[in-house]
Amino acid sequence: MKKHGFTLVELLAVIVIIGLVAVIVFPAINTFILKSKIDSYNIQKDLIEKAAKKWLTSNSEELVKNDPYHLNNINITLTTLKKEGYLEDSYIINPTTKKVMTGCVVASYQSNKKQYEFIYKDGKDSYSKSDTSAGKLEEEMAGCDSNEGYIYTYYNDSSTGNLEKTNGIKKSTNEAISLAEIFADFLINKKENGLVDLGDEYFYQGLNPTNYVKINGSDIVWNVLSINKTDKTIKLIAPGKQVNSVLISTSVFNASSYANSSDIKTELDAKIKEEIAKMNSNIIKEETDFYVGNISNISNNSDIIASEEKSSIFKGKIGLITASEYLNTKNTDTGNSYLTPSATAWTMNYNNINQHIVITKEGTLVQIDNDTTPRIVYPTIVINANLKSNGGSGISTDPYIIDSLSK
Repeated sequence: MKKHGFTLVELLAVIVIIGLVAVIVFPAINTFILKSKIDSYNIQKDLIEKAAKKWLTSNSEELVKNDPYHLNNINITLTTLKKEGYLEDSYIINPTTKKVMTGCVVASYQSNKKQYEFIYKDGKDSYSKSDTSAGKLEEEMAGCDSNEGYIYTYYNDSSTGNLEKTNGIKKSTNEAISLAEIFADFLINKKENGLVDLGDEYFYQGLNPTNYVKINGSDIVWNVLSINKTDKTIKLIAPGKQVNSVLISTSVFNASSYANSSDIKTELDAKIKEEIAKMNSNIIKEETDFYVGNISNISNNSDIIASEEKSSIFKGKIGLITASEYLNTKNTDTGNSYLTPSATAWTMNYNNINQHIVITKEGTLVQIDNDTTPRIVYPTIVINANLKSNGGSGISTDPYIIDSLSK
């Protein structure tokens, strides 16, 4: 039986078919391989972040001592997680580069959720398992150098040759601004200049407290009204005499439905949106509780009035001063307040028969019917705790300049 081989045409046809198959299949295979590597890397990151969460839980007591108000990031290096048994592998390989992973997990406190968020950050250097250069383990903290806050890692002690544990090094990308001078803490340290402790909050009182501030980028000079002792957020108030007439309304103002029936709210929202566009990000809280509850008796003390105000809450970015907040700005001995208006001013509250609570130019609270009489307003906003001061002494002619730590 005569055997026949492949003809040249047949061989060429096979080669062409194989080539076509390769063109179609190989990119799909490469895409699949790359996706698998990325998926593996993300799984690796997730495991590292979960290990960091366990580490933070175990070390929470030490962290609270260093930073009781959670104002700084916590940077946990891979060296720490491996050295202390939260990760098992001595060398954690990046599936996409085949190099040893370096860097750290940045834990940042989310005040609105009251918990930490964990994000792994790659280091500035990576190396192979075979690289035994001195100091390579120390380079694993490189990923933390660009993240402000505390760094928990190990370093090479030149005298012993061993890795020694740090107790929370502070790092800042801006050496001119010390993290020890976080704005909220700085203000609290100035309590001899009008800041008093009123239980849940610090309030500025009297005629001339050092509480003038200007947000970097904004033109408005605010006063610090209060500082929340739980999360260190700061409530600012714009003095009526220092804001434009756009914040004065001649329409009927009904405090009981401030959120949806007030021209003042519409004007304030527009004004604060304009100001936010000039500021760095993450300064003003996205959503704040403003207390708009009704008040049974304006002769009650500020604690009773404050509890009644909290019976109804409006959530937003900007509100007005409340009756109890105004009372808290009055000096206990003299009765003076830096917020005594030049004309009658609206508060955010009303009474049981839907009369509005206003502040008179004599500095007292009175109840009036809703009308269209032009009155001063004191807008209030709440700014986040992670702030720094860029100068200023807090007086009206030299306000504190504040900025956000967020990059």
